Amino acid sequence: MFLFFWLPVLSLTAQNIQIDSLKMILQSGQSAKETTKTLVELYWEYRFINADTARQYGMKALVLKAQAEYAKVKGLLGCLLLMIHRIVLDGLKQRATRRTAFRA
Repeated sequence: MFLFFWLPVLSLTAQNIQIDSLKMILQSGQSAKETTKTLVELYWEYRFINADTARQYGMKALVLKAQAEYAKVKGLLGCLLLMIHRIVLDGLKQRATRRTAFRA
């Protein structure tokens, strides 16, 4: 009987230690990728303790991941636009060269 009472208490204490350490890691100023991982781990730890808090950590992780993906896509689109601009300019130069060659 004594063991059945203390087992859940010990489990909750270990879980709180895990949550506290994850919160400390979150405050330590890490990269966006590591922050996202930590937020997901906090979500996972809170999922049965407090559903609302778990949802908040999960949403923060999703927003951070979306921002990181947007930055990647934005950089890729910038490169693609530069390439298209270069292709168009090269095409215009070739047309101008052909026109002057035919006029001569």
